[in-house]
Amino acid sequence: ATIVLEEPRENFSDVDLCWIGSWEEVCGEAQRAPRATAAVGDSLFSEVEMRGGAQTAKRFDFLIGTNFSEQAEAITRQCVRYLADEKCTRLGAIFPGSGALSRLVASSLARLEIPHNDGLGHIVPGIFQSAEWQAWIELQRAPRLTSFLRFLNALPDPRQVFGNILHESYKEVLLDDLELLREFCGARGDDKSQTAAEALRALAFLPPRATLAQFLQQTHAALAHLGWKQQALELASVAHDWSQRLDAKFPRALFLRWLAEMAVAADAARSAAGDHPYAPPPGAEFARTEEIHAFNRSVQRLNKRAARQGSQGEGHTSVRENHSLYLGPGEQRAIALRQFDALIESASEGVTVAASLVQEDAPERFWNPSECLTELYLKTHAESLTQTTLKNLQRATALLPKPPLVATDIQQTLIAFNVRRDSSKPAGEYDFALRRNESYRPVPTLSVTDLRGMVSSPAIVWMKRYLGVEAPEDAANPWAATTGKWVHHWLTNIIEPRNGKIFSAFPTLTRIDERIRFAADERCADLRRLCDLTGKVVPDWWKSGWLNARYLARHLGAKIGAAQGWNWLATELAVGRDGAVKIADGVELELHGQIDLVLAQNDAPNFAAQSIWIVDYKTGSTKELKTSDLHDSLVKGTTLQLGLYTLAIRELGAAEVSASIISLVAKNVAPQLSVIDLAPHTGVFADLVEMQRTGVFGMKGEIRPAFGYSAPYPLATLPIDNDILEDKWALTHPALVLEKEEWETW
Repeated sequence: ATIVLEEPRENFSDVDLCWIGSWEEVCGEAQRAPRATAAVGDSLFSEVEMRGGAQTAKRFDFLIGTNFSEQAEAITRQCVRYLADEKCTRLGAIFPGSGALSRLVASSLARLEIPHNDGLGHIVPGIFQSAEWQAWIELQRAPRLTSFLRFLNALPDPRQVFGNILHESYKEVLLDDLELLREFCGARGDDKSQTAAEALRALAFLPPRATLAQFLQQTHAALAHLGWKQQALELASVAHDWSQRLDAKFPRALFLRWLAEMAVAADAARSAAGDHPYAPPPGAEFARTEEIHAFNRSVQRLNKRAARQGSQGEGHTSVRENHSLYLGPGEQRAIALRQFDALIESASEGVTVAASLVQEDAPERFWNPSECLTELYLKTHAESLTQTTLKNLQRATALLPKPPLVATDIQQTLIAFNVRRDSSKPAGEYDFALRRNESYRPVPTLSVTDLRGMVSSPAIVWMKRYLGVEAPEDAANPWAATTGKWVHHWLTNIIEPRNGKIFSAFPTLTRIDERIRFAADERCADLRRLCDLTGKVVPDWWKSGWLNARYLARHLGAKIGAAQGWNWLATELAVGRDGAVKIADGVELELHGQIDLVLAQNDAPNFAAQSIWIVDYKTGSTKELKTSDLHDSLVKGTTLQLGLYTLAIRELGAAEVSASIISLVAKNVAPQLSVIDLAPHTGVFADLVEMQRTGVFGMKGEIRPAFGYSAPYPLATLPIDNDILEDKWALTHPALVLEKEEWETW
């Protein structure tokens, strides 16, 4: 047998001599081969030499970019130039490793539909890095509502109904415990709640403490229930016989940590154009299928043959079974440089080297050329590579021919950008509005909360009603919303059943307090029953929040009971169920809402000729209504809800209608605002009707104010200067402009 080794070269003689010496110990002294006078090929002379010309040297090009994007574009253009050359029989793009540059080049080649073999690909999450697996691990680590909903949404067929039902159930009990929520949903009679309870019952949880064998058994059962066969097979291969070696019990958190560290299965992906293992330059033929299989089989045989003795990759050679030569960082770098030098020598026609002018993570800092790049440039151009030369190369690289870009989308984006910032024009189709010249105008039914939001955050309401998108609720502190819901529900029960009538008799103050306490105590008793079923205890912090809501309800009930001259009342009176609500002549709104409390002096089947008092409960520190600055309070939305209810009841035939806010700080428990006070401000409601009819809302307010709270936008939205927004708002909705500046009301 003849063994051919590469001759040591230049600075790499030490490691190369060590490599040759290891062969000489086994096979004897090596003999230097005579140098070839010409490149080895199929013929003694090249085509150029046979035509009488001189053999041309390979061409070296240097491409310098300021970032990865410029480098990738330059490399792609150079590849296209090489492929257009008829001499090109093999073309390779070599990268130091997988990363952004290799990914950008592969994407550019795929965009140009050039078949190639993407040997690096891009890393994609494996089965154990998928969203559903990570969500399942988090659910087992912390079985809470948030982790369960994240797990549901990560599944291929998410069940949104479960999320809505469980969110509503959580708001009722305010305990983030899946067992309690399961029992609460199971106790309700509707089908959706029963389905949610069944889903929670079917969910398998790992025990708090167990042996490894028990944990693995429970995990395999859970994976089988979810239909995750591939994860189960991978987990079985990872576990091996560990369960027989470890029989001690340990916590679930430790097992999940082990599972997260051991179950790793990253994968590489390629585009369709980059998934050609034997992609030749254009004009050549692909290898046949049987040739590909034969080549793969031969590679496998060579790898198996070298398992005991032979090459195990670069720098790792088995001299005996399970024994290898140790190569330090210096030797590894020397081998890498030798490989790079040999790679350059293997090119027959041309070599292109690409580098970056500046550091990618610090664009203000220039790279100094590496030793390898400097030597290569000096060898090929007979001059040193300085920063000035690098900048000249970068400018020359930028001049490489590029195909014309299609700027249609960019132009449209620029149009939208300029129109949104043109303060001389009202809101249009780029400002959360429907096109004004379109005949189709959907008229959505708005809640009173939506109408209040139309004057404070119109863009959010527009996206919710016309696009069907809204930001998720902020569940960080649900106690404020749930306290208000409890208080309103308990105050609803202060009257006797109406039996089809509008009004009920006004109860005594003692009776009001008894009914509030009974409804509040029933809420606490229901939770105690749920805790008893699951073997849990009602937390003290829950009792504290419940007592606070109970006190608020009793305090507001006492204020209602002190009202004089009103003998009849109605609670939770629905508005807008029977069609459009008339506000004034020619002003009708499609809305729905509920009035907290309606008081009347006489019992009647309708509101005709009645004196009506509308009351809105507020569990916060909302102050009572004032007739001063009424226009601005309507435009800000603070009085808009009661104003709508007042005008709606007036249009139902009531002779006199007044409204009030009752809260902890409101001292005047009497009518605070009358329908007569609202008469000069009908234009505000008419503009709301126009917004609903045309779908032209617009944008108002800062997206992320420095001070104060603003509802989050569900879609990414660029901020616009507030002065521009105010000018466009005034042109679009002149009746909804503040009469006084904010600083004037301080």
